[in-house]
Amino acid sequence: MPSIRALAPIVVVVAASAALLPANAAAQLGTGTVSASFDSPTPACITTTEYNLLPPGTRVPVCDGMGTDAISWGDPGTFGIGQSAFSFARREFIDVPLGQKFVLGTLTYYNGTIFVGTEINEVFLNIQTFSSQSAFNQMLSLPLSIVQTVNQGISPLADADFLFFSNALNFGSFRVLERNFATVEILGSFNSLNNEGFGQIIAGEGFLSPSVGIIPEPGTLGLCAFGVVTLLGVSRRRTARLNA
Repeated sequence: MPSIRALAPIVVVVAASAALLPANAAAQLGTGTVSASFDSPTPACITTTEYNLLPPGTRVPVCDGMGTDAISWGDPGTFGIGQSAFSFARREFIDVPLGQKFVLGTLTYYNGTIFVGTEINEVFLNIQTFSSQSAFNQMLSLPLSIVQTVNQGISPLADADFLFFSNALNFGSFRVLERNFATVEILGSFNSLNNEGFGQIIAGEGFLSPSVGIIPEPGTLGLCAFGVVTLLGVSRRRTARLNA
């Protein structure tokens, strides 16, 4: 019996000490670096050097820089504007808890003017995190769909080219005005390395949209509205005749 009474105070002390621990004492925090590269374009493309050896007027997909963190694509021809391009700037992460969103890096998109038939429609952005802690040493492969609009010169917003995550349409799209660039944050979180969508636009002439569809030109919207009104008018006249 005396030995049982002697143990009781020890139990109380341990319980009291546990209660004094901070709530996040057991949280695992990660610190490390990020790198990225682009690859696997669709459709498959040849380099600019190879493209320039083809007969004049040939239109096939052309791209450069695959396997690096900066790529370009398309034939700007006589437009003199330059190829369209992506580049990824990495970020360090410091004391990031599991499950919390953070900035993996920034993606810069240059919207060049290129000939139809020389573009690519999708490319993979492969992001690798490096850390001394295994839970934060991971890889994420993001398929990026690229939509290059036909420029009609009526609405800058409608002419903006854009990209979206092919396997995560819920994150919407990142759009860049014609012949401009813009830079957006790419967000992630750890457990397994997860895509958390777009962050803020930090530079350039671009905007985020909840949609992954093409914005209609104002003239197209007007024609659609006219068509709806016309159909309503025809429907009402038919209804009047039937009622008569």
